[in-house]
Amino acid sequence: MNKAKPANQAKVIIFDFDGTIADSFEVFVESFEAAVGRKQHLSAKKINDFRNSSLKEVIQKLKIKKWQIPRLLIRGKREITKRMDRVKAFESMPEVLVELSKNHTLYVLSTNSKSNIEKFLDSYKLSGRITKIYASIGLQGKARSLGSLRKSENLKASDCIYIGDETRDVEAAKKAGVKCIAVGWGYNNPKILRSFKPSAVVSKPQDLIKTIESIET
Repeated sequence: MNKAKPANQAKVIIFDFDGTIADSFEVFVESFEAAVGRKQHLSAKKINDFRNSSLKEVIQKLKIKKWQIPRLLIRGKREITKRMDRVKAFESMPEVLVELSKNHTLYVLSTNSKSNIEKFLDSYKLSGRITKIYASIGLQGKARSLGSLRKSENLKASDCIYIGDETRDVEAAKKAGVKCIAVGWGYNNPKILRSFKPSAVVSKPQDLIKTIESIET
């Protein structure tokens, strides 16, 4: 059972998975290339450009049509599942999750599949630290999913902090009325994350604990 939460701290921490807990960027790039049938790998320059762009901008640069997105998501998830055994946790993230779970209720909200996330958490003995996983959400539906999570769990927006690595995570949190911490070790670079004005941007997992405390103080 979790300990009583101090009044000046968030009661609930909602984590994105890929790029926040799991270092899956390389696997995602490979899976995307396989899903779209690219015969050539994306260049380092192109990838860096994408990391400094919002999701909407990336979709435009890749000339992906809206009607193509659902099919690419299905293909991409299959390719990711094939490669999940290569995905590791970011350094110190398992320890941070354990520490946070002592005084907070933790959730995971992700476009990745529930089975992939469960296997990953099991491998780090973290399953008991996460209250519930909300998985397989759409690429552009995180705000709606955050709202659904809050409604299902009967949570107040003021009790929640959402932690993610992309500009769309920051946008989703704002639409859902939830505070957001952006992490600088995932998909989007810190510079573009700051331009979307999250509650905070952190550079390493160990910074999350103090940042969470300070946001609610």
